Amino acid sequence: LVITNPPAVCSPSTVDLTLASVTAGSSAGTLSYWTNAAGTTVLNNPNAVTSSGTYYIRLTNGSCSTIQPVVVSINPSSTLVITNPPAVCSPSTIDLTLASVTAGSSIGTLSYWTNAAGTTILNNPNAVTSSGTYYIRFTNGSCSTIQPVVVTINPSSTLVITNPPAVCSPSTIDLTLASVTAGSSIGTLSYWTNAAGTTVLNNPNAVTSSGTYYIRLTNGSCSTIQPVVVTINPSTTLVITNPPAVCSPSTVDLTLASVTAGSSTGTLSYWTNAAGTTVLNNPNAVTSSGTYYIRLTNGSCSTIQPVVVTIVPQVVIAINIVENCGGNVITVTNPIGSNFAYSLDGAIPQSSPVFNNLTAGNHSIVAIETVGNCTSAPFNFFVNPFVNDVIVNPNPLPLQLCDPNNDGFSVFDLTSSISSIVGTTSY
Repeated sequence: LVITNPPAVCSPSTVDLTLASVTAGSSAGTLSYWTNAAGTTVLNNPNAVTSSGTYYIRLTNGSCSTIQPVVVSINPSSTLVITNPPAVCSPSTIDLTLASVTAGSSIGTLSYWTNAAGTTILNNPNAVTSSGTYYIRFTNGSCSTIQPVVVTINPSSTLVITNPPAVCSPSTIDLTLASVTAGSSIGTLSYWTNAAGTTVLNNPNAVTSSGTYYIRLTNGSCSTIQPVVVTINPSTTLVITNPPAVCSPSTVDLTLASVTAGSSTGTLSYWTNAAGTTVLNNPNAVTSSGTYYIRLTNGSCSTIQPVVVTIVPQVVIAINIVENCGGNVITVTNPIGSNFAYSLDGAIPQSSPVFNNLTAGNHSIVAIETVGNCTSAPFNFFVNPFVNDVIVNPNPLPLQLCDPNNDGFSVFDLTSSISSIVGTTSY
């Protein structure tokens, strides 16, 4: 009886002791299988032995028999527990050799493969760069098992930030506009006040303060955070005080500090229209009345306000003189209006253009425009003395008229007696 121990197998595989290879080279005879060397306890199912140990085979030929031991080796099964590693974001890699990937597995040797048959080695299993299904083989002695492991490497999130244009208070900035993150990967955007992304930015669509904020782009388990700069310039305050009226040919200087006193710091420019598109030439010597415009610019902020220039035209005076024995009268006929006063011979100005009871002789009158306090050139005139040259005859002819009706009444025509009263002088 020649015995060749069968090859070891791995549980739950079994060993078949009835195979011819176990007793190859033995004499002809009948084989029986036992659990003890005395051959008294039959081995059940010798064709599917489930436990390691020494068993016995007896060869019987006629009245002759011999018994020999046979060793069965059934190694414990290899338990391989796989936990897929957490997904990472490119360019990060995954280490399949970490203990956490095979935690709970039996003790043995691990190897890493790209195919389920375990014939193509996985290079650099400690730094896998591509998503996919790979395989880990666990070997313990002659036993091994192979299991899949899934690697997930999400594409990197690209976040492109374009700082929004500066605005002027009280305007706000909307960080949620597409232009701020144009060119970025698809994902969910969130807004934060700190680089760690732990403090939420309230109202990111209406940011009111300058500063650096942060935008996070999240795509699956991948996220990236980038700073964004908000610039809100202080508002510009432009205070306008209209310059005092002047008298032509004087000019008005709009560049004087008094015109914009109380305004913010910045650059002033001068315009003829409210849109600020037509430059005012020589703003330091404006020659015409009207509404002009001053713009104050500070950085990207500006404001424009009207300023009123009043240049009073030169006054040319005209009068009307009436000379009579009852008293000489002059009346100013130009200029006339509630904004004019008149002074005769340097006296206190009066609002009425009429002067009564002028004496004969030389006089001078001026008109005063009260808004601009502009005084006309003096108008000089002469009032002639009044001469009473009527000669009356102290002894005129008697005036007689007949009363044909004897009623005591009659119409008397003095013109018939003028010549006897005043002689030949006519008036």
